[in-house]
Amino acid sequence: MFLNLQSRSLEELKEATNNFDSSAFLGEGSYGKIYKGLLKNGTQVAIRCLPTSKKYSIRNLKLRLDMLAKIRHPHLVCILGHCIEVEQDDHCSINRFFFVLEYIPNGNFRSHLSDNSPGEVLSWPERLAVLICVCKAVHFLHTGVIPGFFHNRLKTTNILINEHRLAKLGDYGLSIISEETGNYGTKGQEPKSWQMTRLDDDVYSFGLILLESMLGPSVPAKTEATLRGIIKQAGRACKVDGPSSVSDVFRRINNSGD
Repeated sequence: MFLNLQSRSLEELKEATNNFDSSAFLGEGSYGKIYKGLLKNGTQVAIRCLPTSKKYSIRNLKLRLDMLAKIRHPHLVCILGHCIEVEQDDHCSINRFFFVLEYIPNGNFRSHLSDNSPGEVLSWPERLAVLICVCKAVHFLHTGVIPGFFHNRLKTTNILINEHRLAKLGDYGLSIISEETGNYGTKGQEPKSWQMTRLDDDVYSFGLILLESMLGPSVPAKTEATLRGIIKQAGRACKVDGPSSVSDVFRRINNSGD
């Protein structure tokens, strides 16, 4: 399903967030700050501010927005609109850029993975359901649109849980806003080779999400050598006692805090 993104004025976004008041602040990531907002029609939204480090023309940016407008999937956070703030002394250059996003109320996946997390802890079947949702979303990003979207910053904090405990992936595709037009890889690298590199990025990141769903939020702090050792333990257990024993290994490691 292809849609045009609705343009919003900066005044609308200021009104929705009480002039980006700290009480509306939800967090900050690699793609800028995000706020909770309430539109005039009563719709709750999330508003992400992306300060641009590169000089884009409005035409250039709108071409990229047309690409993002193609993306609609049940397990992707819906992009509802945008706002472009131009520089006062140069009405052809972008100063700041805002995305208006679907608001997902129950926090991110990481906040539901341990007893010390702020959200209600998800059961193993519920975690598996979240992982399946993410797989479907990533498969769509890779194959459901042309060109495909790769390098989607996959991590547990970008997986949001809705009121039905279904997962929606956020912050996907934003690399096309932060990258130079035509920068499809390093110099001399073929586009197909570049796509495979980006595909590997997403596959590796999903592997870390899978580990974190089993071991809890401590995974990002573990060294690569530690993670490799954990995977080897799980592999040995699987060979000796079958696949059902793998979850016992992860549960034991998680409880021990190693």
